[in-house]
Amino acid sequence: MFRATKSHHADQIATKANTPLLAAALARAGIGRIVLPTFIGTRKAGLTSP
Repeated sequence: MFRATKSHHADQIATKANTPLLAAALARAGIGRIVLPTFIGTRKAGLTSP
């Protein structure tokens, strides 16, 4: 998945996370946008879906 994201959005990538929970924490802090499994995204306050 990262390869496809990188090929389309390389200039927008500021950091990477190696776990979904870390990615969610970064997104909640306003550091970026992420793609998460629904079961994680719906349980974390402060996250929205498109």
